[in-house]
Amino acid sequence: MPTGLRQAAVLLVTAAALVSANTTVRFGALSVSNFPAASSALRLAVEYVNENQLVPNVIASSLVSTGLSLPQIAPEATDPTLGNSQQFPQLVRISWPDSVLSKALIDLLEHFGWDQMSIFVSNDAYGTHGLAVFQLIAGQKKWVIHTMQSFDPTENPADIEMRSQLRVIKQTGARIIVLHCQARYAAEILREASAMGMTGQGWAWVVSDGITGHAHDAFKPTSGAARVPGYLQGLVGPVPPAARGRHSGAFLAKWRAADPATYPGAGEPDIGVQTDGVTGYIDFDSAAARVNAEYNIVNLKSGGWQKVGMWNLSSGLHMYPDEDVTLMGGATTVYPYVSDLSNRTLRVVTKAAPGFVMIADVAKDGKNVSGNDRFQGFCVDLFSWLSSQLGFRYEYYHVTDGHYGVYDSETGKWTGLVGDVLSGEADIAVSALSITSERQAVADFTLPIHDNGIALVMKKAQPRNSAVWTSFLTTTTEPYRSLGIAMLANKDAVLVDTDQEAFDKVRQGKYALFGDSALMDYEVSHEPCDLQTIGRLFWQTGYGLLLPKNSKYTTEFNKAIVAAKEQGIYDELETKWIKSKECSGASKSALDSSVIGLQDMLGVFVLVYGGMALALVLLVGEFIYACAQDVKASDAGPQTVPEAVKARLKSMFVCGQRSSNKN
Repeated sequence: MPTGLRQAAVLLVTAAALVSANTTVRFGALSVSNFPAASSALRLAVEYVNENQLVPNVIASSLVSTGLSLPQIAPEATDPTLGNSQQFPQLVRISWPDSVLSKALIDLLEHFGWDQMSIFVSNDAYGTHGLAVFQLIAGQKKWVIHTMQSFDPTENPADIEMRSQLRVIKQTGARIIVLHCQARYAAEILREASAMGMTGQGWAWVVSDGITGHAHDAFKPTSGAARVPGYLQGLVGPVPPAARGRHSGAFLAKWRAADPATYPGAGEPDIGVQTDGVTGYIDFDSAAARVNAEYNIVNLKSGGWQKVGMWNLSSGLHMYPDEDVTLMGGATTVYPYVSDLSNRTLRVVTKAAPGFVMIADVAKDGKNVSGNDRFQGFCVDLFSWLSSQLGFRYEYYHVTDGHYGVYDSETGKWTGLVGDVLSGEADIAVSALSITSERQAVADFTLPIHDNGIALVMKKAQPRNSAVWTSFLTTTTEPYRSLGIAMLANKDAVLVDTDQEAFDKVRQGKYALFGDSALMDYEVSHEPCDLQTIGRLFWQTGYGLLLPKNSKYTTEFNKAIVAAKEQGIYDELETKWIKSKECSGASKSALDSSVIGLQDMLGVFVLVYGGMALALVLLVGEFIYACAQDVKASDAGPQTVPEAVKARLKSMFVCGQRSSNKN
């Protein structure tokens, strides 16, 4: 740096230190015309001080400390660029640099499984430099930062322009927002974000210590309601630990007893500065920055900031198992990315299925309902939850032909739910739709939303053991295969169009029903409790949501479905819609609960002993026939059948004796 510029900067910074930050200082200077560099140095020095936005002007002050070889102590200087010991040889920083804060933020996001996010910072050195290491580590981890937006700080936080930046963040689909700025700006940003619908369920705001570490009124419970505003509840982030060093007790006692007139702020619970020994053991590395970095992880709840974990540089993140983290809108998990689903209204095709999708034009209270309100059931409630997480809207309609979907070889097209999705008539199919390889070949299924298999259901108190008949349609053994073919030949009597028609036939006592176990579970567990499942499941599969082939939304639905399972949504819906307690006292499965008795095995005994008797009769008949062949009147052999029998028996006895003697 030229000598003139250095002297001018030292003069300006020294003068600026004697006045308040909001005071305009006017300088007059005389320069020699033969030395224009001196005037340029003065003008540049003025611009340098005016443009410096660091508080409290650490970089500018370093010019004085370096020039005079005086130590410069910076209690709150966190800018990572200040770690250059050659450029700032006299600087000693009490606070940990933002590069350490970035590592804490990375571990916190990784704990929640968030690998996609947007970043919103203040357009100053604190904001733009603070998350440089965060971006570097995120890139190494292959995380996706959808956008990094910034705002220009103003003297009055209410005057900052941030709406357009928030709109860009919302349109990217990222639902995790990392906010790095001062608390007074964050309060205004979050208030505007709330008005734009960005602080409810499905959103997560991770904030830095510029917000968690400052006692701004917006983040405290209001005096009237004793609650933090609802749109702020759910913030989470790291904060430096409170004073706990060996000197902290004596220091705080002296601070409380000090005269506020002499020491402004004395006695206040929030000291706002850090000194040796107050925040714990202080040590410094070669770059004059503190080591042994440690942060508390805090969560903003209705009563204020609550400690939910801790982080340090050596052991990383530790979340307290007995402290739940509540995110925006009271959610416990947030899916990190939502695509343009949030801007779409999906057309949903469905088919009525007991317990899963039920349609009624009149509600339980007798009022007429229309639109989506006509639909209820397991699938309907689950899809509503998915909508709240992914941000889309939807409109239901019932499939025209009433079928789930099969391939029609004559027309070359698919019918039912599958056909509507493939033709583009519907964006997604939501019902008790089984996942099959044929359907997967032409469309995308999500992860299973409910387990399923094939089961047999019969009316209770059947006089015969029905387990014998379950193999008719699948066996290749005669005559049972023929019986199965004969049943299919009379398909008008044994095949039905609707599930309810099938259950009605079963209740008449003349039929057994093969079908989806999930539908059977619903019918068996609801009144009139006159049905039972027989045996165990076979051909196990599941129900899934159906989307067009290679849909860009399949992955998003899959992740949301996993989140629903982890949060217990499935268990709640299963209890609510499928497994009712109406028939809890009755046996569900006859084969699983019945003891096999003599009556059940009687047929086996009849077959076994009858076969033995028949074999014995045949053997005796064959023996007598052989003896009759031995009767010959022309020789000295037996002359009658009894004589022939006696001779054969004697011969058999003699042969047996000889065989015994040889052994």
